Amino acid sequence: MRIVDPKLVRSFALSAGRLAKNDAIAAADVRLDCGTKAATASYFDMTDLIEDVLAPTVIERAMSVFESFRERDRGEIVQARKALTPHLFGLIASGQTDEERLLVSALIFLKSLETRARTDKP
Repeated sequence: MRIVDPKLVRSFALSAGRLAKNDAIAAADVRLDCGTKAATASYFDMTDLIEDVLAPTVIERAMSVFESFRERDRGEIVQARKALTPHLFGLIASGQTDEERLLVSALIFLKSLETRARTDKP
């Protein structure tokens, strides 16, 4: 059994075209019986949805904030995005799905990259 965020389940159901009006329907939609192939597939569909929707959204928001602080050349932005992407997917894989927390974590990570790059220069 797995504990799932109710808001996440509702948004998943909406994206799948099902609007759950009661707990019985919601429970049927998110029951994660590891013994059945269909339930396992629905869990992976939900994970893919999180990765396909949430990660790019957070990356774009973090990069727009990162770019707005000061002028950066294209190479710096590309490097930051390449470093941020696996970091963010790692956070999502570990179970973090709150968009605001992911954004703050992404900005902290970008700031640490910037600080590290500044200290590495002679």
